[in-house]
Amino acid sequence: MTVKCPGWDYVRKLGDGGYSEGVYEIFNQAEDLSGAMKVSERNENLKAELEILTKLNNGFPHDNGFPRVIKYGSLSDTKDYLILSLHGSTMEDLKVLKFDETCKFSENFTSVYSDKDYFDMILTMGQQVIKSLQKLHSLGYVHGDIKPGNILNDSNKDEPRFVLIDYGISCAYLDADGMHKYKEFVPKFRGSIEFAAFECLQKFSPTRKHDMISLVYTMLYLLKGKGRLWGKQCDTADATSESAYDSLQSYINSIIKIKAFTTFDEICGGFHNLEYFYNEIMNLGYEEEPQYDLLVDMLDELKSGSTGVGRNKRAIFLNNKTFADLKINYSRNRGRMDASKDNNTACTLTRIKLFDQVDFKKYLKSHPFHFLRSKTPSHITSAKVSIPLQPEESSITCPNSLLFETNKSPSSPLPPVSQEPRIQLPY
Repeated sequence: MTVKCPGWDYVRKLGDGGYSEGVYEIFNQAEDLSGAMKVSERNENLKAELEILTKLNNGFPHDNGFPRVIKYGSLSDTKDYLILSLHGSTMEDLKVLKFDETCKFSENFTSVYSDKDYFDMILTMGQQVIKSLQKLHSLGYVHGDIKPGNILNDSNKDEPRFVLIDYGISCAYLDADGMHKYKEFVPKFRGSIEFAAFECLQKFSPTRKHDMISLVYTMLYLLKGKGRLWGKQCDTADATSESAYDSLQSYINSIIKIKAFTTFDEICGGFHNLEYFYNEIMNLGYEEEPQYDLLVDMLDELKSGSTGVGRNKRAIFLNNKTFADLKINYSRNRGRMDASKDNNTACTLTRIKLFDQVDFKKYLKSHPFHFLRSKTPSHITSAKVSIPLQPEESSITCPNSLLFETNKSPSSPLPPVSQEPRIQLPY
């Protein structure tokens, strides 16, 4: 079957959309422009994708992580189309090239991309998708269907580039007042069973956390090699009859149990160095904003050859010139420290950076900073800290120390601070 759109020539069918009749490559000779055209029976999904992509294109005009909207219109009284910029093949196709020996291109691909190159490519893909999701989330939407088939490899020899596509089932996680919606049940699950968080399979409304979980599942799947992530073929959920729905729901219930009780070691495929990245995502709260920069940094650590990040190698950075009465909350389960501000302060947590003991000493030689030296017992739940504004030149030997950095150093240095902790922590 071919489709006709005024001014465009049909080239080939690219695939079947999750909610559309198909996706086709088309070409405009007058403008020497290729495009990907989605054709769908008239419904809200195509309009929703148009709305979200238009906001992304307008809000981030120079970002290459999203497809560009070229044209939207009607083919008939019942069918609409959406033409988007054309990009490369899916990450699902890339996995076939890497691991399927029956593919005639597999040998050539493997000769060009070593295992280390492929691993770094997946990490780079993860970093770029995280940044794309950060932008999407900033507009109040969640993607809802992160999977290898919805990530396109648009890299060239000079620049790795990955494009996140298919926003047909994306939805708002914020209400009309800009507040996070309450956790509630939705009428039916929408998405890909294999890569969805099990909370979504339980028909809870999706949130930012679930996009990140789908991403980490996608990365593990692409790295694992042959076979499915959960040992089964998991197709996109769809049921057109009551009997089919009952069968599908039974299948979803079995996958929920598998996902709820499967440990990281059982699905990591030997990539144990992704454990801290995995746990950082899995331990997010329902309404919690992911720490996108931290997650990107974690993947950078892995690309540089590190085997992971220890829980005691963390420092919290703040971006204000003055601050006081900062609340530091330490959660044993989360394995990280968070900062929250009082009404009387202007403190803002901007990022968490990873250090080891040697890095601390190197950092102190070149950066004026504010620090509080204290050990962090695992049972501490909270503490109130008063931090004077002054640089400290002494070295830190405790890897549990907290570093606080400001944008500008004080105009005049104050006397050295005692090496004793400035806070009495509950023991």
